[in-house]
Amino acid sequence: MGNDNRKTNATNASSKKSIVEEIAIFIIVILAAIVIYYVFFLHWNSLALPQPTSNYTTIASILPKTPTTSSIATTTLVAIAPKVAISSPKNVSTVNGPVDIIANISDNVGIKDVQFFIGNSLYATVNSPPFEYVWNATGPQKLYIITVNATDNSGLTGSASIVVDLGGLDHGK
Repeated sequence: MGNDNRKTNATNASSKKSIVEEIAIFIIVILAAIVIYYVFFLHWNSLALPQPTSNYTTIASILPKTPTTSSIATTTLVAIAPKVAISSPKNVSTVNGPVDIIANISDNVGIKDVQFFIGNSLYATVNSPPFEYVWNATGPQKLYIITVNATDNSGLTGSASIVVDLGGLDHGK
């Protein structure tokens, strides 16, 4: 019987030890849950970013000041050069008389002006949509380069060019 008591005491001791370990694990899990709740539900709401009020692309970096507070550290407005396409006339088309030059332009900060060039000569500057110019295509039969340059409100430029045939040249056919 004496041996049975020792075995029972040893079993009780290991049982008490495993209960203590389970309580310690339970406390760690509870503490971890409190930290997660604090970070994601209480603290995270203070990180709300302001919505941009213009067409600027906003890149924000968030750096915590202390474990309990944070703020927006920097906001950089990034302007992207305008995208320009000439939808009329088509590239390498034959033109004569009034020709509608139509430019499709997109930009994230707004367009300041659009310039229409025939060859090296500036023919028109347009400051608001629609970005169009009517060219009276008369003159000697030859190929002309039409270029549209767009400048956005941040000073960046984009351009597109096409070639048109005035008067229908044979081109060696």
